[in-house]
Amino acid sequence: MEKQLIEHPKYKLDVHKLIMQELSNLLNSYAKAYNKTYQRKGALWIDYTKRFSIDSDSCLTSVINYIHQNLIKHGFVSNLADWKYSSYGSILSDRPTLLSRNDVIDWFGSTDEFKNFHRCRAIKLHEDCEY
Repeated sequence: MEKQLIEHPKYKLDVHKLIMQELSNLLNSYAKAYNKTYQRKGALWIDYTKRFSIDSDSCLTSVINYIHQNLIKHGFVSNLADWKYSSYGSILSDRPTLLSRNDVIDWFGSTDEFKNFHRCRAIKLHEDCEY
């Protein structure tokens, strides 16, 4: 894929731009088909794909927690470890992963501190990280 990005004049190694464009194409196609099927017009989606800079240690910690706690907030699971697609479980497992597992554990101090942090924190993002 990296070679394709280098050669593609529109993306030039901007993986985020490529992914967002492909996701946009998928959602737009679905919305058009849905609108045609149900004889309606207009948008189906609200844009929740806002980005913001993570420019402080507290913001990074808060974002990691926020991402993991969303599963509980929205009722997908009652225990973070129960959602097999979450990076929370991947960080705690020994399975191969592309995540920087050791960096995250080191960030929190230890595996136990990582677990304890998530057990004791609410889902609110740090105010510096709000967008």
